[in-house]
Amino acid sequence: MRKEKNRNYEVMKQSLITETNLLKELKHPYLPSIADIIENDDTIIIVMDYIEGRPLSDILLEEGTIEEDKVVDYAIQLCDVLDYLHSQNPPIIYRDLKPANIMLKPDGKITLIDFGTARKYNYDSVSDTTCLGTIGYAAPEQFAGETLRQTDARTDIYNLGATMYHLLTGVNPSEPPYELYPIRRWDERLSNGLEKIILRATRKDPEKRFNDCKEMSYALQHFRDLDDSYIATQKKKILLFAASLILSFSFFSMAIVVNGMEKREISKVYNNYLSEAALKIASDGGENAVDANVLKLFQDAINISPQSTEAYIRMLDYYCDLGQTRNGLMAISAMIASGRGDLGKNDDLMMKIGQIYFLGNSKDTEFNVDYGTAARYFEKVDTKKYPQAKYYSSLSRSLSEIGTDWNMIVKDMNNVDEYLNTEIDEEEKIEIYITLSKIYRANAFAIQKVGEKPFDKAMELLNKADEILKSPYMDKDLKDKYLPEVYFGLADAYYRRGNVDIHEKSSKDDLYEAISYYEQYLTFATATQSILFENRIGDIYRTLGEYSKAADEYNRLIEKYPDDATAYISLATMLLMDMKDVNTSAMIYTKASELPDIESNSNFISLKNKLQNVGGI
Repeated sequence: MRKEKNRNYEVMKQSLITETNLLKELKHPYLPSIADIIENDDTIIIVMDYIEGRPLSDILLEEGTIEEDKVVDYAIQLCDVLDYLHSQNPPIIYRDLKPANIMLKPDGKITLIDFGTARKYNYDSVSDTTCLGTIGYAAPEQFAGETLRQTDARTDIYNLGATMYHLLTGVNPSEPPYELYPIRRWDERLSNGLEKIILRATRKDPEKRFNDCKEMSYALQHFRDLDDSYIATQKKKILLFAASLILSFSFFSMAIVVNGMEKREISKVYNNYLSEAALKIASDGGENAVDANVLKLFQDAINISPQSTEAYIRMLDYYCDLGQTRNGLMAISAMIASGRGDLGKNDDLMMKIGQIYFLGNSKDTEFNVDYGTAARYFEKVDTKKYPQAKYYSSLSRSLSEIGTDWNMIVKDMNNVDEYLNTEIDEEEKIEIYITLSKIYRANAFAIQKVGEKPFDKAMELLNKADEILKSPYMDKDLKDKYLPEVYFGLADAYYRRGNVDIHEKSSKDDLYEAISYYEQYLTFATATQSILFENRIGDIYRTLGEYSKAADEYNRLIEKYPDDATAYISLATMLLMDMKDVNTSAMIYTKASELPDIESNSNFISLKNKLQNVGGI
């Protein structure tokens, strides 16, 4: 963008900066990535993903409408990316969903573009500072005059409903009469189940819309179940079942016996489904893809006993073990929203979901903790059954508030620590020690301001967990489950404390301790984790000025993962910046330049610029 060609240069510049600042922090298959931003006095260049495809607005112009099944598919994808945005901390509200901002790629996948009007949710505000969005697609709260309220996730749900309306009917909501009618007014062949979904999504009152994108996605995946014809068929089946039930009640004494037998049979079949699922998971050999057959076995168990908890818990654990936490939570949330099994009052399930949002998942780097959501689940738990829920609830509520009182949070954490001294399960103690250590490390800067030493406290808690795990009576599976987190937490705490003042002798000692714990952690790590933290060991040796050891680490990593650019770039950068060896740095750069997709790597581009500046390439 050039200054001399744009009279509104400053406004457009600010919009671009807003968009790039949002996008550079995000990573999702339906979002473009930012590679670089180059700003001069009169020009801004943004280097970002090239999205091959066409905006849905162009397809609408050519075809008039888009097929129902395709629109549902695009909408489910949009629910996924919007839910990702809403799950950020703080949530990101997109606010301008419309066909022109949705690119359709040749493989049928969509990409959401143009983040100029997106904003981060402000927990301290009751209203937005600006009215932004496209008339017709925008929710009423985006243009509410003096009564303007803050836009939230439900605003994007309205935008999505209006977008689907346009795609299905060909009627542009941003043109007169600016009214969203039931879609079957324009085409009676459209599903009235889909009509119900769009009508709910576009309610003027946000409270009457879907609560979140997970709930809307579930409805879209089952939209035909909402059709009147389907419901009528189901009612007939229920009536037939009721009739047969009435006949069976005429033999009341027999029914009592049969009922007992039926419960035993249901329990037997239920447990068989779960056993089959466990065997299938074991036979998959650690594959990272979700197995539809496993999910079917869990679903079969749920269908015959919706009130039983174990199948839901196992299904959630299955998703989490595969690093697909968000998909698992989405599936369970949809089941809760259906009302079946009264799951919203199931203490076991509410506690489990709350802990996932509170603790995160070390096997899923894409999933971030969400203390606000965790608090909502903990508050539903009966504290007589789970006394720890009240501590979790108080702590997660405090952590979810912007501008919170850190003295109060430290006090809450100390209260939890006191609770741990009571007679509770060893596994739960370990889990809470690890969790509290994460909170101290993640919020170290704020906690330091209230006089606490966060890294020291984190180490103290992790050493308590380590002491429990090293007991000769501790189950091996629990050791394998928690020791990696303990080693990683200690490595992280020493590493971060050691970087406070590298010139202090104690800081150097901390960094050597960090190396030791990273090496122990790597015995459990995946390939992706190995690349990241073996490279970090090299970086620590570089920080300590031990360039030979750093080079050995980088070269070892290159030999182990020759197709990954990380260690090439780190080694070449150290050679250039610290050892002033331009020629060898250029040689490593040349090897890295042969790797696939390397030109989209921002660190590689930075190295390239540095070498060009000194004439190395």
